[in-house]
Amino acid sequence: MIENKDLIKISYEMDNILIATGNKYGVSALSLSAIILAKLMKLNEETDSLDDFRKLLSDASTTKAPDSFTIQ
Repeated sequence: MIENKDLIKISYEMDNILIATGNKYGVSALSLSAIILAKLMKLNEETDSLDDFRKLLSDASTTKAPDSFTIQ
């Protein structure tokens, strides 16, 4: 199982990729989020996990995002 510190590192790397992509194409964070969400939905549909992904989205929509991450 992946360790918490590795999840945090992946998260920060993804932040950098997303920021760079948004800047490269001049799209807003919301537009980029919509594109990514569509791709994630397609990925989960193709791998027969769309119902679980939708549950994840539902749970995430009612959960407060963390203020910061701390590597422990």
